[in-house]
Amino acid sequence: MYIEFIATTIEDAILIEESGADRIELVSSLAEGGLTPSHALIEAAVNSV
Repeated sequence: MYIEFIATTIEDAILIEESGADRIELVSSLAEGGLTPSHALIEAAVNSV
C-alpha cells in the first residue's frame, strides 16, 4: 500500500516528505478541484524534496 498526500506549496511538499509519504500529488487551486501546477512550482518542489 502506498501513502499519497496532496501538496499545494513547497512547504507542504517538504512536510509530506518528512512524514514518510510514498508519493506527493502537487496541485494548484485545490478549491477548484486541483489544477496542474505551474512549471516553476513543479521545479521548486522537485529541487526541495
